[in-house]
Amino acid sequence: MKKYTKFRSSFRFPRTSFLTGAGSAFNIAGNYYRFTFPENAAEADAKALEADWNAIGNDLRRAMASFDEIVQRD
Repeated sequence: MKKYTKFRSSFRFPRTSFLTGAGSAFNIAGNYYRFTFPENAAEADAKALEADWNAIGNDLRRAMASFDEIVQRD
């Protein structure tokens, strides 16, 4: 099966491991994660929309490839 590019729509959130996430349960102060705040809100919205549409495109490509495989088998 063909490999597709993986798009992240959560680029504003930190990438953490399982252990980091489990350790955050013991964070009393509530300042464990740092978020990236864009300087320009319109630019951030554009990046988020682009990532979302890229993910939708990947889903459609996978669905069409799966459909083609099913049709060719029959």
